Amino acid sequence: MAIDYNDPLVMEEFNSIQIMEYDDVVAELAQSGVRAPADMGDMDVKLMLVELRTVTKSGTSDANGDAVPPSSY
Repeated sequence: MAIDYNDPLVMEEFNSIQIMEYDDVVAELAQSGVRAPADMGDMDVKLMLVELRTVTKSGTSDANGDAVPPSSY
């Protein structure tokens, strides 16, 4: 599943993350169990968080926030 950055909901998430500090973004990723690579730039880490929030909100995750694979491909 690819993230559609033209989707208004994705753009809303992206805009809310744009104003966040790098350390805050890394901390939120870590709370979800995602570790941001040390060599990854600010924008890439923010895009990771956009994807994480989008997947979590889209209902493709379980109660723990873990991604649930599709039932069929």
